[in-house]
Amino acid sequence: MTGIFFNADNLKLALPLITLCVVYGFFKFIPLQIGVPLVVFLILGYKFRQSRITAERLAVVNSLEKEGTDNEKAYKMLMEEEERRVFNEKAKKKKKLAKKHNNKTPTLTMTNEESDDEDEEYDLAKISKKIK
Repeated sequence: MTGIFFNADNLKLALPLITLCVVYGFFKFIPLQIGVPLVVFLILGYKFRQSRITAERLAVVNSLEKEGTDNEKAYKMLMEEEERRVFNEKAKKKKKLAKKHNNKTPTLTMTNEESDDEDEEYDLAKISKKIK
């Protein structure tokens, strides 16, 4: 739910302040002997992951070039791979939201006959009030 106070524009404007507060809090409450190696480790892990992804994509392009396919087909295959990755991420998010929603509210199931009966009772009650 987007409100008048929380939207993308306000987030963009507040992001530098949020970042500053997070960095200050991190180094204020976590000792430097633990915090600095942790930050370095996270940065190196991110760089390693990015280099591995680029190497895999280059390997795909090289294998396609060896097979004799042109650049358009290689680009198309890479885009399909990226679309699959994005689709899988969206599916995971939907599952998490559905699971979160299912945990919060119990669901009631009715047969069509039961729902028809309830509609008729409501209509009869409404009509009887009008008559009185």
